[in-house]
Amino acid sequence: MTATASDATLTALRQTNRLLTQMEQLLEQQYQYLLARDMVSLEQESSRLAGLIEELETDALQRNQLLVSQGLTADMAGMNQWIAGLPAGVQGDARELWTTIRKQMVRCREMNLMNGRLQGRLRSATARLVELFWGNSVARAGYNQGGQLERASHPRNIDRA
Repeated sequence: MTATASDATLTALRQTNRLLTQMEQLLEQQYQYLLARDMVSLEQESSRLAGLIEELETDALQRNQLLVSQGLTADMAGMNQWIAGLPAGVQGDARELWTTIRKQMVRCREMNLMNGRLQGRLRSATARLVELFWGNSVARAGYNQGGQLERASHPRNIDRA
């Protein structure tokens, strides 16, 4: 393992850590915008998030290439081998950084899922409001004895809701 490739791999890990920290902040901001129903700001953050995802993909590709250039596999086992091959003074820091990155990835995934669930609930609430606005009942459609699709209640106008 060359010192230059090893240094570059450590630099790449630090970059991954910075990018994931930014992603966590963006996902938290997205959640706040979703709660506030601030769709303009949400759209701006979504554009920034898309750019950040591209940077992370490029970063991961570079890190994988660095591992392979050092005769390691581009996976968890390769990263663990790389860390084990570092000098003792750097090994602990690299292991801690890799552990932090893995935890950040889990948090980002959880935050993204949470944002998606909130977005889905908001979409459902908006759809129900639109139904009411257009005079449709919020009751679920069902089938009568004749096999015909019908609503469980009669449509109402918004002014009589």
